[in-house]
Amino acid sequence: MTLPDRERAERFLKRHSDVTALQLAGGIGVRKDTAEELLSELSGAGDLDFPYEDLWYIRSRGDGDKRPAEAWGGYGQSFENADKIYTYDEVRKHPSDDWLLNAWRPSERMDHQLLIFDIDIHKAPSDFDPDRVGVPKDTPVVKSQNGGFHVYFLVNSTQTAKESDFEIVQDIPFDIDIRGEFVKHHVVAPSDIPGVQSGYTIQNDTDIARVLDADAAARSITLDGSPLLKFNRSKAGHSGGYERGEVDPPADIPKCYAAGLTLRHEAPEDENLNTHKVNVLAALSGLAHGYDIETVVDHYVEDFYPGGECHADREKTRYQVEHIAAKLDSDQYSPPTVPTLQEYGVLPQDEWCHCGLPGHSKAAENRSVFYDHDLEAIANANGIEADPYDDDRALLLACLHARDELGLEDAKPPYSALTEIAEAEHLPFADYEEQILGERTYDTASQIFRNAPPSDFEREEDDEVDEVEQFLTELELSG
Repeated sequence: MTLPDRERAERFLKRHSDVTALQLAGGIGVRKDTAEELLSELSGAGDLDFPYEDLWYIRSRGDGDKRPAEAWGGYGQSFENADKIYTYDEVRKHPSDDWLLNAWRPSERMDHQLLIFDIDIHKAPSDFDPDRVGVPKDTPVVKSQNGGFHVYFLVNSTQTAKESDFEIVQDIPFDIDIRGEFVKHHVVAPSDIPGVQSGYTIQNDTDIARVLDADAAARSITLDGSPLLKFNRSKAGHSGGYERGEVDPPADIPKCYAAGLTLRHEAPEDENLNTHKVNVLAALSGLAHGYDIETVVDHYVEDFYPGGECHADREKTRYQVEHIAAKLDSDQYSPPTVPTLQEYGVLPQDEWCHCGLPGHSKAAENRSVFYDHDLEAIANANGIEADPYDDDRALLLACLHARDELGLEDAKPPYSALTEIAEAEHLPFADYEEQILGERTYDTASQIFRNAPPSDFEREEDDEVDEVEQFLTELELSG
């Protein structure tokens, strides 16, 4: 089979539907076996949702080897002008070659980077249940020739990171490697891509999920319902680190949206500020509040344009806002939470937004992040029989284990867990009937929560049961 054969076959199939191999052979003048091969390859390509035409490729050494076959120049160059980095149109001219996926081919107006989690679950012991590991259903999963899995994401970011910026937060009997241009590592291209040879196959064929930041992707890989990974934004230099003063929003603009607009206006070039992320978070906040695309564009290029004289590109800005709006409408992006806005410097750490968006409320301000994790699964894994959502002692124990297993040492614990500590440690309540701790007891219980091992309360729970049993026994004897 040659390239002209393929091109003629493509043109023929565009003009004719439901073609047999014999009809294709006669239509373009090739042997029947060649027509069968062309028909199989081109028919499969039309059914593939994996966006293989939007990726950059480099040649591999073949036979599953993850090393490049030629010196290609590295990630610090312009891929558009590189001699040894290929588009899919170039790849398909060499259908017998092996290829590595190198990077996402970005739009001129929207930046995304390829991030892939290489889950080496085949290295786990034979008694490990692979169904305990959860991956999103809305993004591609590729199976390697050894039995591992690649889970694909596109991160909306202009910055890169290192593999060491990701942390495994649970004990697992296998490895997880971080790959993709986001960390400057490539992967083997799956053989489902027409013209690509490899031992890798697509298991979940869909478009690649877009995420606002790498931590959202990392936390979507789970074990027993709780995140397996986290991304250390501050360690990677992605959190901004900008220290902001009090936000005084205009009366007619919600605080979270106004905070983003005014921040990009007042500090457009601060080295501690992730300007790209601030722009995305501000647009999401405005769109989620119901501002139309044109109004958001006006805010960006006129009312809150960074610096003095306006040199904004309205067309480019509209394209970006339209892209963000489409992702928001399709639930690929969500309105940013207040902690996210605080982390990127949009809101000061001690300020909250009560505008009515999901998570922007008084109740959300007081909500513990421990409820973002599957506490019931954590309780079961640690031998806690009671339901943590129904029993305060079980809740306390599950949260203490989550603290240690998931790196939540600095997270605010549930109020009910603190009242349980106060009960166990005989601390004074401001109002026992209403279970109100008071400021001093709250601080003391919080300190105990941060430092006490779960065994302190497991033993006490056993002791309380023993005391009850002993009392009942003595009562029966005395009777």
